[in-house]
Amino acid sequence: MTKEPKYVVVTNAKRKDRPLLPSWKAKAAGGNSVEMTDRTGQRYSCIIPPWESDDEASTSAAKGSERSASELLEALGTTCFYRVEGWWTYELCYKKHVRQFHQEQDKVVSEYVLGQFSAEASRLQAELVGQEFTEEPSASGAPTRYHSQVYTNGTACDLAGDEPRQTEVRFACVADSANLIASIKEPATCKYTLTFVTPLLCEHSAFKQQEQLVQHIQCEAFTPLGQETAEPEQGHEQE
Repeated sequence: MTKEPKYVVVTNAKRKDRPLLPSWKAKAAGGNSVEMTDRTGQRYSCIIPPWESDDEASTSAAKGSERSASELLEALGTTCFYRVEGWWTYELCYKKHVRQFHQEQDKVVSEYVLGQFSAEASRLQAELVGQEFTEEPSASGAPTRYHSQVYTNGTACDLAGDEPRQTEVRFACVADSANLIASIKEPATCKYTLTFVTPLLCEHSAFKQQEQLVQHIQCEAFTPLGQETAEPEQGHEQE
């Protein structure tokens, strides 16, 4: 996902006391022209270039021919994945079910179905979000993205008036990870959130980690009439 750009200011301090030439002003097409003053009082006219936001980039990519998140995840096939937490083992069988069970000597002695895959509920979730991914803040401050599937109609929950258990499975991109269940939480009684990390989604533009964009701000000082135009010289960086 695209970070906000870092700006590198490129200045030429050899010019004074004249308006910018029309040819320089023409370079501002698509950007913003602002006036800056350095610590010595020298005035510059600077062009801040436009940049495409992350949402705009994702929208543009979506218009292309890349495979959807759902299509990329089809590579999981009918494989089942497991995570052991204390007494319980959690099982995700892709597009089948989510299950919680305890096994002793190869015999399951206790189990609950936490949901069965629902194409309709998953479709409604995607329509509610309005796109193939959901974005939310993370502890690091950078937003995280995931693709959701909804698993409904699990084992009845007596603590919730016999309502069936339900799980939202969140698929997140982790390029250097195997396909695995990263965590499972119960934010509300018998309502579960299972996070599944996979490198498969990293092929999708909406999930790719992108380097910080560097934009160059071109600045020209006001110069006397008749002085020849010089090439800009490298200045300093600003965050």
